[in-house]
Amino acid sequence: MVKWNCSEKTLRYGLSLPFVHIMLLRFGVFLCILGAVTQTAGACAPCPSLCSCALRSGTTDECEVDCQGRGLKSLPTEAELPASSMWKIVKLVMTNNDIKEVPRSNISFLTNLLDLSLQGNNISSIEVGTFNDLTDLITLDLSSNHISEFSNNIFKSSLNTIKHLNISHLELTSLKENFLKELWHIETIDVSYNKIDTLSTNMFRQNIVLKKFIISNNDLSSLDLDDQRVLYMDLSYNKLTSVSATNLVTTLLQLDLTGNLITSMDPAVLDQLPNLQNLSLGGNPWECTCSLKVFYEKLIELETSSGLVLVDKENIRCSNMMDVPMFNLNSTAHWLSNCQYTLRYVPQRRRKFRKIIQKYLVMHARKKRSKGKTKTWTNAGTGEWWSADMLSPKETPGNLQCSSTSHHPIHGCVGPDTFASCYNDLEEDRKVPVSFSSSATTSVVQDCIENCFDNNATYGVIASGVCLCGNELIGYGDCYCTSKTYSSNDNIQCSGTLGTITKTYASDVFQVKSGLKFDPVGTITAGQSYMFTARVSLRTINSYTWYFGDTAIPQTKMVSLQYCSNSYTYLLPGTYTLTVGILSTQGGYSSGSITVDVVPPTALITPSIQSPAYVDYESSASAIAAVFTMAHKLEYTWSRSPDDNITSISGGGCNSLQEYHGRCLALATGVHTHTQGVSQCSPDMMLSIHFPSELTYALTQFGGSVTNGIYLDAQKSGTEYYWSSGAKAYFTTTDVTNAGLGNCVYISKLTNDLQGTDCSNTYNVICQSKPKQCHSGGSLYSSNDHCYKVLTTTQSWATADAACTALDPISPPSQD
Repeated sequence: MVKWNCSEKTLRYGLSLPFVHIMLLRFGVFLCILGAVTQTAGACAPCPSLCSCALRSGTTDECEVDCQGRGLKSLPTEAELPASSMWKIVKLVMTNNDIKEVPRSNISFLTNLLDLSLQGNNISSIEVGTFNDLTDLITLDLSSNHISEFSNNIFKSSLNTIKHLNISHLELTSLKENFLKELWHIETIDVSYNKIDTLSTNMFRQNIVLKKFIISNNDLSSLDLDDQRVLYMDLSYNKLTSVSATNLVTTLLQLDLTGNLITSMDPAVLDQLPNLQNLSLGGNPWECTCSLKVFYEKLIELETSSGLVLVDKENIRCSNMMDVPMFNLNSTAHWLSNCQYTLRYVPQRRRKFRKIIQKYLVMHARKKRSKGKTKTWTNAGTGEWWSADMLSPKETPGNLQCSSTSHHPIHGCVGPDTFASCYNDLEEDRKVPVSFSSSATTSVVQDCIENCFDNNATYGVIASGVCLCGNELIGYGDCYCTSKTYSSNDNIQCSGTLGTITKTYASDVFQVKSGLKFDPVGTITAGQSYMFTARVSLRTINSYTWYFGDTAIPQTKMVSLQYCSNSYTYLLPGTYTLTVGILSTQGGYSSGSITVDVVPPTALITPSIQSPAYVDYESSASAIAAVFTMAHKLEYTWSRSPDDNITSISGGGCNSLQEYHGRCLALATGVHTHTQGVSQCSPDMMLSIHFPSELTYALTQFGGSVTNGIYLDAQKSGTEYYWSSGAKAYFTTTDVTNAGLGNCVYISKLTNDLQGTDCSNTYNVICQSKPKQCHSGGSLYSSNDHCYKVLTTTQSWATADAACTALDPISPPSQD
């Protein structure tokens, strides 16, 4: 029974009753005046229940109605909204409710509406003509619903005032060509987070003032929007593999291509975008090869000459080099170094040089030194010449002699590719044929290894003071590794799928390794920092990039040492692959990995609480946060305790029922099917749980009377479980044993876990209800079972006494 002492003459702290009466009277007068001022200054009436209505800033008759997050099933009716004879409703916010349909009759009277938000509801379709009467509408938000298609005539010409349309987070797979035909003044369209895979070329032909088009997080694999006038386009996180210069919007100022599948790009794309100011290219699997060189150099040129901003420059990475940043100077030296002598034809002279090549293949040639380092060939009879930049690699005349000044004693000007060898790999128990492709003048093995590493070669050999670097020969079997023993300078002829070649044998080949290894790793505890160290045998390494195997961004450390240490904290227990990629001063690259086991912490985790120093509890909410240094399968509950140690139970108490986590629990008699359990608990609901620990609590408190298990309110839909309220349960089918047996779930008394079952089987049922309200309102305090209520208007003593009596009509206040 709730007790109320309303007429005590001497109160706590020695305050007299008359003094309290005067203070309450003054407080009530103040609230009345405040309420009157508020009503006059900013209220629109009437206002729908649970919603808020206020005057638009700077106006005297324009109302904004906010009904977001109220659990509403339908739009407010005309009678519930501010009277149209007095107010103009210019904004209606119905975000995050449970609205399933939008009948035209429910909004046709909102002719002054400028802004309508239906975001986050359960709308699955919009009828043609629904918005036809909203002739002043500027902003329409239909995002986060279940709409899978819009008809062509959904927006009539009467809606040509719309400037901003948000249809993101829907279930669209395509947009019809004339879908937006009559939205002549549309400026912003957001269709992100759908499943759209194609767009019509003429999609926005009529939208001549369209400025911003967002279609990120869809399934686009191609694009053709060359006849549009968009200024900002977000194509991020689609499935684009390329972007052509012929299908882009030439007026673009900003273009976002983040997170697609683009490996290379035609430089002409940049020429087609003369006004481009911001470009995002990160998150694509760029192949940093010579074919990308011209595009790369064009980006650099536009950065310096036109002020182009590469928004995510650090995230533009080379997928073929362990995601090293493309614009990292060291990685650039690596992937561009092999492109500087690429041979190609000058297009205008292609036919002429083809004939010259054929002519010189049958003529004698002689060497002629040039002043530069570019290789040139000359005809002994005519003196005509051409340089390497005019020929492609396949078109270089094989029997012409070069005039390069870099002439080596072993390979002369024919190149290191005339040499071959065999490496006996004892670790893999096989013999590897090796062909060489680069060289340097040195007889020191360590210098040769570092030179070969810079050229990304796997094998090296020193012959007559020359370091030759190469890789495994593919396509000729084990030609150099037959049972016959070869000596240096022996000639070897090999036949394979690529033809017949003749090589000169070089003995004593060695394997090129960076010597990358890690210091021993001890026990690593989640949430605690650990120092890792990687070491190399090369002296030319100046960059170490650490990949920790979790979601953290890779860390690059510029260290010109033969070791690098890095401190890192793994937040969660588990097994991770720690990888370190190394770069040399000339761009040579290698990587190595180890497995790291992270164990859960054993020490007690104490959170820090972050909250404001004070808050006005009657008029504002306050954000309070618990911060943990780490967490693993963390369970937590919130409780509060005022300074006077009286804990408030929001909304009331449970009387004789079992109270747990803000709910009143009672075990029903007997066992029931799921349908019977729902009926047994009506109008309340069967047990719901929100933490794994609640499984144990339910069996601990009621297990003695439970036969074999306790039904939960939830039922399965796909792989998820939902409570009858529509909320999603924390557990899925992967958390439920035998989930395939049926759509229902129960707590097993035998195994103390969640078990799937057919809904026709019978189990015990626990009904749960909200704590009971105080009589006539007020707040119940469990420590003394008193209800407290503040009257916000001035009262006479007799009226106040009657109000106090109404709080507990069964036991009137004592008169002592």
